[in-house]
Amino acid sequence: MSDAIAEFLQDLSLEQLNTLHSWVQQRAKEKRNTHKICPALPPTNNLEALAESAGLDISALMRARKHY
Repeated sequence: MSDAIAEFLQDLSLEQLNTLHSWVQQRAKEKRNTHKICPALPPTNNLEALAESAGLDISALMRARKHY
């Protein structure tokens, strides 16, 4: 832990530390829930199939890619 953080935390009262602890726990819980909401896409080497499974239409992009 860096010295600046340690100094900051040492100056807080017990009530402030408890409030901070509760806030950090809530933020961590929200982060964990956010990751659960976003489903992981299955690994694939087929970009068109991957886009289709995600509900995206990339056909114009694929056609443009072939011109380069």
